Amino acid sequence: MHKDSASIILMVKDKEPCCKCLQYINVQGKVSFTMRTDEDENQHFVHKSFFHLKRINPENCSKVTSGHPPENCRLPPSLPKSPKQKTLTLGAGFRMPRHIILDVIDLIRDDIEPQTSRSHAIPATLQTLCALRYYGTGNFQTVGGDIAGISQPSVSRIVARVSTAFSRKATQIIRFPRAQNEQQQIMAGFYESIQFPNTLRCVDGSLIRIKCPSVDEHVYVCRTNFHSLNIQGICDNNKKFTNLVARWPGSAHDTFIWNNCKLSEDFENGNIHGYLLGDSAYPLRPWLLTPIANPQNAAEDRYNRHHRQTRQQIEGTFGIWKLRWLCLHAYGGALMFTPDRCVRVITATAVLHNIY
Repeated sequence: MHKDSASIILMVKDKEPCCKCLQYINVQGKVSFTMRTDEDENQHFVHKSFFHLKRINPENCSKVTSGHPPENCRLPPSLPKSPKQKTLTLGAGFRMPRHIILDVIDLIRDDIEPQTSRSHAIPATLQTLCALRYYGTGNFQTVGGDIAGISQPSVSRIVARVSTAFSRKATQIIRFPRAQNEQQQIMAGFYESIQFPNTLRCVDGSLIRIKCPSVDEHVYVCRTNFHSLNIQGICDNNKKFTNLVARWPGSAHDTFIWNNCKLSEDFENGNIHGYLLGDSAYPLRPWLLTPIANPQNAAEDRYNRHHRQTRQQIEGTFGIWKLRWLCLHAYGGALMFTPDRCVRVITATAVLHNIY
């Protein structure tokens, strides 16, 4: 078991649970044990290590009073599975494997771990898993709260707290490499895969749906007539974000966002060498290459073809990012937060995208 607290829940059919003690907390400082009543199930379950269900026999439950639980109240070593039993593993709804999830929890533990256990404080592990569940599924917070055994307002506060913690790590994980050797490696990677020389990055914008804001609602309506934020992303040859601008409403044009970002000034001042590839929405610059509008010969056709193939890196990056974290995709509806909180959720998922 991981060093953080895990939650063990016993659900019983009867109104009177077989264990008279309804709560057993802090077994050796590691386990939280609670009793619940479920009228729809005829057998007992142990909810262990969050979203991992295993069936046990009712005879194995006995009274729990104080100290350590008796041996016959623990999970048997081997149990036959029912054909109708559904087992949810830790990575089922979290879009990340177990060892990456544990690393992610450790990354933000100091920022979200409650200082005390007063008022049934939720540990950092459970907070991170609730947030990852929301990012990966885009479900209503009530659904995630019912699964985790916490209220919808608590889930809302957890998502905001965890998103803020991940956003603070963005400068460490989403960064534009300035070292000459790092830039040479990226240029070589683009050339080996698509044969486009001296390509440093690809840039593009993507719209993410949000709910109708209460302030300046018309500013967030994009060209396709829905409320959104226009996110500018820059990726490398490995489909990882090296720069992310998440602050402008959906009505902002890609060129406007690019002209007002710090990276544009660095290219203008000659601090970064190499080509940046963008679509026809961006202006043509000596360091920002766009497609030729009306190619007149075979060389220009070949340039457009390789430019399009190279620029697919950023489009693929956006696609992988949104399909992994469905709260950003149209499948998941829209982000039901204020624009400021939506920005933190978007930045948090971009940090997770670069981690795994």
